[in-house]
Amino acid sequence: MTLLIDELWPGVIFNQPFRIKKSCQIAHVRPWVYKHGTPPAGEMVLQVLDSEHNILREARLGASAINLAAPLPYAHGPLRFDFPSLQLNHDRTQEFTEYTIRIFMDCYTANSSNFYGLIRRYEQNYYPLYGDLDSEGGPLKSTISPLGFELYKVDY
Repeated sequence: MTLLIDELWPGVIFNQPFRIKKSCQIAHVRPWVYKHGTPPAGEMVLQVLDSEHNILREARLGASAINLAAPLPYAHGPLRFDFPSLQLNHDRTQEFTEYTIRIFMDCYTANSSNFYGLIRRYEQNYYPLYGDLDSEGGPLKSTISPLGFELYKVDY
């Protein structure tokens, strides 16, 4: 198995747009995170932004909480960020409304032995993206894949 990882070094900001087709209230977001070693300090920050890039909500998880959630030195899986009462509204005059998830590290010093990363949704592309093929019929854009994440909404 091959994992496509975006390492979260200091100063790296990862933005992933997503679209909704109806208004909803989000309970939590779970990005797919990779842990290499045991980073000793820092916070992973997840922000939800509207289409004008205004921050709607922000959640933080410290290195100690992440390391506790994944006690093995090398691990990957969903990491839960809670958002009490995060309302995402859909403009019904449009087909969809776009929002963005932004993830970065704060107060964090990484090294090649201890770091966090984000895993793309597609581990290995067997199918072409956007219909593009190389001369041998394989995908041209095999490293352009969305962030693996899940949104959990509250139903009334």
